[in-house]
Amino acid sequence: MEKYIKSIVECMYKFYNYSIVEFQDDCCLISKWGLCKIEGENLEVVIFSTQNNFRNINFNSIYFNLKEKYNFNKIKCVVVMLEEPNIYPQCGLILIDSSSKNIVYSTQVPEDTLNRIYNCVNAISQYEQNKNKEKFQFSIKDSSVTYTLIALNIIVYIISSVISHNFFTIDTNVLVFMGAKVNSLISKGEYYRLVSCMFLHAGIMHIVFNMYALYIMGPIVEKFYGKVKYLFIYFFSGIMSSILSYVLSPYVSIGASGAIFGLLGAAFVFGIKMRKRINKEYIYSIVSVIVANLVLGFSVANIDNFGHIGGLIGGVLCSSVIGLKNKNSQ
Repeated sequence: MEKYIKSIVECMYKFYNYSIVEFQDDCCLISKWGLCKIEGENLEVVIFSTQNNFRNINFNSIYFNLKEKYNFNKIKCVVVMLEEPNIYPQCGLILIDSSSKNIVYSTQVPEDTLNRIYNCVNAISQYEQNKNKEKFQFSIKDSSVTYTLIALNIIVYIISSVISHNFFTIDTNVLVFMGAKVNSLISKGEYYRLVSCMFLHAGIMHIVFNMYALYIMGPIVEKFYGKVKYLFIYFFSGIMSSILSYVLSPYVSIGASGAIFGLLGAAFVFGIKMRKRINKEYIYSIVSVIVANLVLGFSVANIDNFGHIGGLIGGVLCSSVIGLKNKNSQ
């Protein structure tokens, strides 16, 4: 049921510009997620309930928190019921059959609000009928840049392994030949190494871990920022990683991890910008991943920590400046 409620909330946010509200536990709702939207002089709030839960809802806490947060005295509450109703006189009521996912009853609900929820419920039902096919099409279409970057990294690794005559460990001389970050050569004008080193990896485990991280983080950032901005963030972060490593580290350096740290930085910026609409746990998760990887980097030998920090800084700066994907293009 929680997953279905989240689908309705996301649909109302995406198509009808509702804001997503996170309610506290003392509100006693079946889901902490709700919606709100300014309609004239009123703040309309949509919450979700069941018959058993309805009598436990703390409406006073809901109204108090909303008034404190949005400074509205006139609040119109709409309860979306997922079971048999027990009407609360101060609220409009919508009853959704939790099995068939259809609206079967409504009362005292503004017509526009009812139509919006009706459209979202129908859209979700249609989506679920074609879930597997649409999921495949969505993943391929919306993550194409990520998959292209992964493919390029793998192709470069295969080439380097062929030249090294070793699939599991790449010879350092081969890496230098193919464009690793070597300070003395960059000082002589071989600036392309600031970019080429992003696509080189020292061994099979190195590329596996980096490509898995890119596979996880890439589609998220690609969706939030769009393909063009995503590419800009990726390469800007990678170059910043190489520059900071060039300035502070004398060692040969390679790998996509600097750019991937940039994606983590971009995901963190997204969480900060959207903190009123998304779960706070998202931000905590991103921060914990960043901290854990930095601590690991300083604890293990032969890891370019300056490159990681440079990439993280690059991702934060770049994503802060260029902004999120235009909502109309989503």
